Amino acid sequence: MKQRYRFLKYLTDVEFVVKFASQVKNVMSVVISVRIPKKLKEQMDMLKRYVNWGEEIRRFLEKRVEEVRRMVVLEEVRNVIEQLPEVPRGTVTKYVREDRNNFY
Repeated sequence: MKQRYRFLKYLTDVEFVVKFASQVKNVMSVVISVRIPKKLKEQMDMLKRYVNWGEEIRRFLEKRVEEVRRMVVLEEVRNVIEQLPEVPRGTVTKYVREDRNNFY
């Protein structure tokens, strides 16, 4: 423990924050597992020199989560709009004209 404290004592504040943040980032991640066909795993192993599969999958999941989240929000907005009462025909046109006349 004393050696570690001495080591940290000599780090600059910035170095310490960067080191601490990288450790916290690793702590906050979780592991998920997925079952894939054996043939696919063999092909991935052959290409692992060229592709960082962990990073590829993380990026895909982040993108997919964002897409689905947007779809859910749109569905919620549609549900709210459907529950709004209908306005009489011509009301919107009337409001637009009033707004234009007041603008100029």
